[in-house]
Amino acid sequence: MSAPAHAPRPSPLPGFTAAPGAPALLPVQFFVDFVSTYSYFAAPRIEAVAARHGRNVRWQVVSLPHVFRQAGTTSPLEQPLKLAHNRQDVARLVAMSGLPFNRPEGAPEVQPARLLFHRLRREDAARAGRFAGAALALRFGRGMELRNAAALRQACAGLDVSEADIDAACAGADPHDKAALVAATDEAVAAGMFGAPYAVVGTQRFWGQDRVTDHLDWWLAREAARNPPAP
Repeated sequence: MSAPAHAPRPSPLPGFTAAPGAPALLPVQFFVDFVSTYSYFAAPRIEAVAARHGRNVRWQVVSLPHVFRQAGTTSPLEQPLKLAHNRQDVARLVAMSGLPFNRPEGAPEVQPARLLFHRLRREDAARAGRFAGAALALRFGRGMELRNAAALRQACAGLDVSEADIDAACAGADPHDKAALVAATDEAVAAGMFGAPYAVVGTQRFWGQDRVTDHLDWWLAREAARNPPAP
């Protein structure tokens, strides 16, 4: 993944019209990685926030370590003060959200899940988004690492994902899956991403669990009030 020569000025990402004849509304671009604890807390709310304002969510899974490298920053795991803060912060989020939380032990092993997301996304973006939410819930809600076919099967429950697709993601040999992950990560960095979760609507950027939910909700409501639909 090649780093840009200089930090680009964020520009609008592609949008689409939600329904024939409806005004063009840019989607919520939602960038996550399965190693991101805060993505787990944001994921259950992002669809509802977007839907409340007539927006779709365009899920995108990236490789967060490569985002850090390209953005010229480091993981919180390498920043003792930030790591200590995050541990307290996550404890508060667990209490506030009521979500189950079981942090996986050891080094993250999520590459098969990243590749499966992009494999699914080529055919059905909505199904890929549901898989991403389920995979985050499995990893952080139940503490299960996303390293093998058994874990991916659980994340795919009810999504009609074939064994062949799961096996291919675990093998990691399909160049199309790898290329899609690289492209998604490069797109995220070009959009200004430096941490996860990260959301983009046009030229507006939102980083962090509360920003991609509460702040996004407020901003979309303000935009709707400023630009009401024609009668």
